[in-house]
Amino acid sequence: MIDSILKRKSIRTFDKQLLSEKDRNLVKEITARMKNDVGPFGNSVKWFVFDVEQYEKEKAVKLGTYGTVKNGQFFFGGIIKNTFEAMMDYGYLFEKIILELTHHNLGTLWIGGMFNRNALDEMILPGEIVPAISPVGYTSEYRSLRDRLTRTAIKGNQRKAFSTLFFDNDLDHPLDESKNLLPLAKYLKLVQVAPSASNKQPWRVVLNDNQADFYLERTPNYAKSLGFDIQAIDMGIALCHFCIGLDEDYVSYEITNNKATYIADSFQFIAGVLTK
Repeated sequence: MIDSILKRKSIRTFDKQLLSEKDRNLVKEITARMKNDVGPFGNSVKWFVFDVEQYEKEKAVKLGTYGTVKNGQFFFGGIIKNTFEAMMDYGYLFEKIILELTHHNLGTLWIGGMFNRNALDEMILPGEIVPAISPVGYTSEYRSLRDRLTRTAIKGNQRKAFSTLFFDNDLDHPLDESKNLLPLAKYLKLVQVAPSASNKQPWRVVLNDNQADFYLERTPNYAKSLGFDIQAIDMGIALCHFCIGLDEDYVSYEITNNKATYIADSFQFIAGVLTK
């Protein structure tokens, strides 16, 4: 899955070719396989897949991605409790599906704000939400004008500097990617390339010996009208990438709520990853 992390891209322009029956079944198989998976904070997701044209016709509603996606025809998403911890689990588990689809050369896109959630209301119980959905399809050779403008506006190809995101023991000691020899630092590169809402990259990770503490540095006044914590989803994605790196190197670890580092209150502690 590390290869999928490094090659994954946000696809906003899809080929007009319909997703094959084989690939539709693949999406269904992956989401069905993950129906009993639980995220690191104890929450599971009720996954669903749908053909947009068929769904809109049957339900007499419009999903409406407001121009975010061109030629998006087949989607998957999930339903989960609307709590901070559940949003982190949603990010963690949803990203696992994204990466598996990437492994099979299928294009995807995290859509957390720009779709009509009301079109999915009949699926949802009180206290639940569909935080994000993704189209699944074949990448077009050409990007739409809206696609190009969006990537430029959010600086989609750029990532914050290693030394801005990652630290040794405290915020006074930023990590230098070119010089760092700490054993856990290699997995931080996987966090650095993770997708996030509007490419805000709100994660900060502080290493202390054999533990990596994940913190959230919130973007002030960002996405408050959404009705759920989208930056909690970002933290789940970051944690997912880090843990995939450990898994592929057969490193034993546990996710703990005990932190090994102590930094400014303006950073919200999320979890520690303690390696053994």
